[in-house]
Amino acid sequence: MKKILYITAFVPSKTSAGENFSRQLIDDIARENIVDLVFFRYSSDSDFIRNSENIKIVRQFKNNSFIKFLNCLMFPFFFPLFTVRFNISRLLFLRKLITRNNYDTILMDFSQTFIYSVFISHKHIILNCHDVIAQRYSRIYGGLFKPFVTFTENTIFNKSKAIIFCHSHKDKRLIHDLYGIEANVTSLYFDKTVKETFPDYCGNYFVFFANWRRPDNSDGLKWFLKSVYPFLGNDLYVKI
Repeated sequence: MKKILYITAFVPSKTSAGENFSRQLIDDIARENIVDLVFFRYSSDSDFIRNSENIKIVRQFKNNSFIKFLNCLMFPFFFPLFTVRFNISRLLFLRKLITRNNYDTILMDFSQTFIYSVFISHKHIILNCHDVIAQRYSRIYGGLFKPFVTFTENTIFNKSKAIIFCHSHKDKRLIHDLYGIEANVTSLYFDKTVKETFPDYCGNYFVFFANWRRPDNSDGLKWFLKSVYPFLGNDLYVKI
């Protein structure tokens, strides 16, 4: 069995699509490998549910607004999304952990963890890219931060020299066009309850389902409600 160090920015869970992807990926890896798990956790987050004896929680890094603010001050020349979970003490802990355990692979999950790959030397580092952050910020705040984000993302991708996985062919093209890097596309997981669900009633309504805390989701919904919804008939309903 191989030993994998899995570092993820959030508590793997069924809370949202990204966290659920991580949860299922960890469970799959643990079928035939030993997984040491490191993640970042807010005090309000639920506990991680361990589904295999091959999974070991090595460290839960505390996460809150004050810590994130201090972390950002360390790297003011990098866009904050990439630095809010990084500091020297955490880096030193991970380096010692890697030296002590001689991992076969280090997998860093979500862009918020990728900066660690720049300062960790290992023969096999994988970056699991849920979003191309430069594209995300081109759609929100009028693209104001896109140049800063693109500079940071490009620096991290090229300095880390890691293997990059993304979740769509569109993201693969973006990474190539923006940064000149070849990424690999991996399939998305679909929750068992989603695959087995079948509607027993079809009504005259549309359902909008997303993480509404993200501006790139909520801005689209606001546009729809302002520009499209007023022109729909009174007999059609929208469920959010």
